[in-house]
Amino acid sequence: MKKTLPIFLVILLIAAVVVNKRFLVDMENETVQEIINEIEITQEDEKPIVEEVKPKEELKEKHVEKVQQKAAKTKKIIEQDLSREEGEYDDGKKDGLWKYWDKKGIKEKEIIFEKGDDILWSFFAPNGNKTREGQMEDGKEEGVWTFYDENGIKERETEHKSGKEDGIYSLWFDNGQKKEEGPYLGTTRIGTWTWWDEKGNKW
Repeated sequence: MKKTLPIFLVILLIAAVVVNKRFLVDMENETVQEIINEIEITQEDEKPIVEEVKPKEELKEKHVEKVQQKAAKTKKIIEQDLSREEGEYDDGKKDGLWKYWDKKGIKEKEIIFEKGDDILWSFFAPNGNKTREGQMEDGKEEGVWTFYDENGIKERETEHKSGKEDGIYSLWFDNGQKKEEGPYLGTTRIGTWTWWDEKGNKW
């Protein structure tokens, strides 16, 4: 009995060592597995971050697409009316040169805007030559207006008030020489008038 006891203890010690090694191996395996799991979780957690950025890009694209569709819709309405206008907006108001065409595609007029206010109107003949140019107020000619003949040559200038000729009236020859000038009231010449010949001599 005294001889077998030490052998039994040795066997127990060996078994304990083996079990301890297995436990350590299992612990190491669990640690490695936890690290792997953490890596996988981190990778999975990173995916939504990328996916969150992508919808923002898609949202921006949809916004641009919506604006383009809105612009196309406006253009379509104008085309359905068989007339067309072209120009730019600044802060929601017409600004700069705007061009207008009639139902046959012939340019009718041009208007220069400044932050929504119309500054200068120009009208055109079917052949494309300018016929008259000036300012409008409440749909009526106002201030100095210049008129051109069918060839686009300046013919006369008249001052207007509320759509009626009222002020200085000037007339030109085809060669560009001024022909006559004087004050006008409605359809009546008043005051002093001056006349020139085609060479610029007064008479």
